Amino acid sequence: MRANWVSASAQGIVAQVRVFGGSLGIAASSAILGVSLSAQVDGSVTSEQIASVGNGNDNLTPSALAAIRRAYSDAFREDMRISTIISGIAVIWALGTYSRKRLDRTRQREQRVKDEMERRKTAVAAGSPQRDDVS
Repeated sequence: MRANWVSASAQGIVAQVRVFGGSLGIAASSAILGVSLSAQVDGSVTSEQIASVGNGNDNLTPSALAAIRRAYSDAFREDMRISTIISGIAVIWALGTYSRKRLDRTRQREQRVKDEMERRKTAVAAGSPQRDDVS
């Protein structure tokens, strides 16, 4: 029963971290797009005109439309560059956790039992109260 509870908690934590990561990604992409739009179409195009690009309205000049497309393209390129850098860091970090001397689950459990028995012997020898609620 306890193993199922731990597994469910871990799955819930992973789900929440994924949602949080997605929220951070959307926020970062929006900020990058805002910077790109303000740098490339500053003053020549209004925010209403930018919002109408996807609606099929033809109230933009070809140069303004090209500037908006270029801004979106540059923002997407920057998003992908940042995502690649973050992914590379994550891969390097994950490789740093690899261990050749990793114990299998049975041996890990045996080692934990051995460590707990040693801890209890030390606690009894020192005269301190023994803790039975092992997590």
